[in-house]
Amino acid sequence: KVFDMGHGRRQAIYYAEPVHYLSGGKFVDIDNRLSLDRAANVMRSASNAFVASIACRDEGKPVITLRRDSVDFALSYYGEPAGVTAALLPMEATAYAAEPTAHARLSEKLHSGMTYRELRPGMDVEIRLAGNGVKDVLTLHSSEAQKYACLILPEGFDYAQDANGNTLVLRE
Repeated sequence: KVFDMGHGRRQAIYYAEPVHYLSGGKFVDIDNRLSLDRAANVMRSASNAFVASIACRDEGKPVITLRRDSVDFALSYYGEPAGVTAALLPMEATAYAAEPTAHARLSEKLHSGMTYRELRPGMDVEIRLAGNGVKDVLTLHSSEAQKYACLILPEGFDYAQDANGNTLVLRE
């Protein structure tokens, strides 16, 4: 991605992840910044090939719902909801000067998420939007919490692991 910095200067930045998605035959910037939808009590992503809706509280409904091509994929966690409030994850640590660099502005758009402490007894969950993907990170603080860490997918979906051990959810 090349930025016009003014005064005849340009800045070229290369990323290991996509920074655009195709929409209506045009490339559009990915913007994963979350904004509050008070009526639905969720945080929603701004602009991506999918729309992520992340619950502000665990109230027994899906913690995250992804919508892409008119298909919803919801992620829930088994067990009694703890009723915890989610907190926005801090943006990527970037030192801002009086004038933020193009890199800092783009990083802010690409990375965001929510964290739930003790979503289930002994289990913390972080949901991260990064580039054009979503990752949930489960931290289990006890062997008892392992019973909440299982992947159950709806019909039409399957999973696989990549070379780094990450679990990928795939549509059949």
